[in-house]
Amino acid sequence: MATEDRRASERVRDRNTVAVTIISAPEAPHLVNRTYFCTTDDISLCGIRLTSKQPMPGGANLVVRVAFHDPLCSFQHTGKIVWCVPNEKHHLTGIELHRFEGADIVEWSAILQKKLGHQPRYPRRWLS
Repeated sequence: MATEDRRASERVRDRNTVAVTIISAPEAPHLVNRTYFCTTDDISLCGIRLTSKQPMPGGANLVVRVAFHDPLCSFQHTGKIVWCVPNEKHHLTGIELHRFEGADIVEWSAILQKKLGHQPRYPRRWLS
């Protein structure tokens, strides 16, 4: 099964600034509290693929701060690194976003759906 077939939601290619702070890393405890500054490659309701200069440890739990350029706004979420692979001079990293609380999910969804040209929708796992 291709990666695209497993995705819970559509992705939009979008370049934005991201700060990723590791809050726990079973495979690399020495990296806890380290912050990486990255760029998004694509974003969805449930995840982010980003580009970084350094590799990040798989399975690490994170705080992810995304600063959108259009519209100008920012979000802070928690997530987990599900994969990280080298790509030419950089590393590509897949982050699964955890459940959102409060109004952030509404605004996050509205921005992404507008970029995709759809009406806001929410993953079922966030509505339970």
